[in-house]
Amino acid sequence: MLLFIALPIASVPIQSVYAPHEQVLVEVESCSIFGWTRSTVIDQEATRARREAAPLGRFVGLGAFRQRLQNLPFYGALTFTSTYTALVTPLSILLGFLIALAVDAVPRILRGPTIFVSLLPMIVTPLVG
Repeated sequence: MLLFIALPIASVPIQSVYAPHEQVLVEVESCSIFGWTRSTVIDQEATRARREAAPLGRFVGLGAFRQRLQNLPFYGALTFTSTYTALVTPLSILLGFLIALAVDAVPRILRGPTIFVSLLPMIVTPLVG
């Protein structure tokens, strides 16, 4: 239990303030019959040494979270959801109330088919889903 529950919970805050090391890039010049060419390659040994020196990665602190939290599409989605909920909930309650008043005004013989027709769209959608 300690290995599978407590240790991962304790390691998440520690790992979340570190970022992976960047790879060490080296610019290499090579000569061929067509002339000099420059290319950028990854220095595998220097990158490996950097990772062995600090296995967790480089410390970035909580600054990375603050920058990411300010630019999330979450806030747009939250605004849309709040607006949608604030508009649709009262309108659906009002529509249901108006349908109930309309069904109550119908003569008793036609009430059954009227209720069936008025509630059919509300029943079919969840049924199909």
